Amino acid sequence: MAESIVLHFANTEIDKVEKAFMEFSEVIGNTYYVPSKNGYLIQIYPYEGYLKEYDSSEKLEVASHLGSEPEFSFCVEIRRLYQNEAFNITKILIMVKLEGFNFVVDDNSDKIWTKMEIMNNQNSFLSKYSH
Repeated sequence: MAESIVLHFANTEIDKVEKAFMEFSEVIGNTYYVPSKNGYLIQIYPYEGYLKEYDSSEKLEVASHLGSEPEFSFCVEIRRLYQNEAFNITKILIMVKLEGFNFVVDDNSDKIWTKMEIMNNQNSFLSKYSH
């Protein structure tokens, strides 16, 4: 079982984001396993449900936080089995490895997080996943 979040990107080159993922993961097909396929803590893969799964108000909220419609998105699945460790790796991914990119995080609960909100609220960012 896993919890998921979605990273929406704009004004960013997808190959640069993928290169950032590759620096700390094993890649099989279009899925990135962190740290490797065996015993992964998180897995990252392209998310293509934005147009189908988001209603118009959710799309508007993402676009308003991002500054435009997303150009591409990735799903990050956080394994419940390794919840705290996976949670910490996810925070490092978002706050360090992706720092130079234009993105927002949909926590699939009740919030779209900008990078500034994440940095200013590190203790509450994704806290529902940490136990």
